[in-house]
Amino acid sequence: MNIIARIGLPSLLASAIPAMPFAIIGLLPGTEGSSLFVALIVLLVSIAHVVGLGIPAFLLLSYLQIANRWSLIAAGFALGFLPLALFNLATTMRSNDPNFSVPLIFGALGAFSAWIFWVAWCKLSPNNSFQWNNTACGRVVH
Repeated sequence: MNIIARIGLPSLLASAIPAMPFAIIGLLPGTEGSSLFVALIVLLVSIAHVVGLGIPAFLLLSYLQIANRWSLIAAGFALGFLPLALFNLATTMRSNDPNFSVPLIFGALGAFSAWIFWVAWCKLSPNNSFQWNNTACGRVVH
């Protein structure tokens, strides 16, 4: 399986994670459809985030041969937390009351998405190909 196909499915799964809570709320009986619209917006933003930040981070970690479960989770947290935290900090400089609860939630979603990416990546990884990745999935390369 080529590298594009192997990155595509895990990326799609990782992108869907942040949108799932909104989609689930929108599908509950008695809720209005606006949650489904929000889920669609979150999914599109998440896809852009994974493609623009997550895949390059994964490729960099893989190139440096430090891609593993924990480095991907840390990178996912940082990539989910930092953009929103910096935006939040810039907009709250005047009030001297920065609130980092929302960036922390996005950081947690980023970490969970990165873990989902790692699980899907390793499940799609054959035992004898992409030797630069086999150590990331806990396999020893000789």
